[in-house]
Amino acid sequence: MPRWLLYSILAALSWGAWGVVSKVAADKVPPFQNQVLSTLGLLAPAALAALVCSLDRRVSLTGARGGWWLAFLSGLTGALGNLAMLAALSGGGQAAVVSPLTAVYPLLTVLAAWWWLGEELQWVQTLGVALALTAMLLFNVQDSGATESQHQSWSRWMPMALLATLLFGATGLLQKLATNRIPAETSFVSFAAGFLPIAVTIVLMPRLEWSFSARDWLWATLGGALNGLGVLATLAAYRLGGKASVVTPLAALYPVVTVLLAVALLGERVGLRQTLAIALAVTGGIALSWERSSHNVEPA
Repeated sequence: MPRWLLYSILAALSWGAWGVVSKVAADKVPPFQNQVLSTLGLLAPAALAALVCSLDRRVSLTGARGGWWLAFLSGLTGALGNLAMLAALSGGGQAAVVSPLTAVYPLLTVLAAWWWLGEELQWVQTLGVALALTAMLLFNVQDSGATESQHQSWSRWMPMALLATLLFGATGLLQKLATNRIPAETSFVSFAAGFLPIAVTIVLMPRLEWSFSARDWLWATLGGALNGLGVLATLAAYRLGGKASVVTPLAALYPVVTVLLAVALLGERVGLRQTLAIALAVTGGIALSWERSSHNVEPA
């Protein structure tokens, strides 16, 4: 097996596990505190990326200042998107549903790049747009037999999941602009730095409870680490010769891993409509991520 393929599979597995671990942590730790602990976990892969950059003469941590700032802004929007996703999971959203829904964020990135940057939409991406829109429509249809409490739960987590998708889309566009100016590895280091202002702001907020068990701290921190590991795995796949048109869609299969793990380990159940929406979302996300030449990485 080629090494780039191995790292591509590792990326899908890491992000898939991230979706489930985030749900476990969200059930124990409130979104604000969870975001701080997730940031701590993200810093470990970021430090590793910085070390690799310093040791690899082909990659430099220096570069166009505009690229650094764009990557940093992508970290800010990524952190806010992660916070919204955690709020959706804490509000009752299932990992098997929230993960595929937020994974269609390339819809916004692709449309923004087409509208703002004048990039041409490939036929595969056009198909992805149609599939993603259909999936989002299905996700937003409530079951007629749902109880009042289920309707209330839906109204709490669905807006947060859609907000996360919107913010992840903005993050993807900013990353796209940043990597036009600086290497992807450098962009990731600056992207991770963008999480820090949000984390510091949360820590300074009054009356937040931090007395969680060591296991809860571990789950929340592990979520951030798995997210960062997925990013590093895709970068490694690109560096080892993997084509973006193959690596990116392959890594985009991660919601399949999340759904399978959520059903097997968390006992989550999905109905026929949600199953169809998940399948359309995963297929649409893969199609939207299919590019001839791009080394972009998934936001956190």
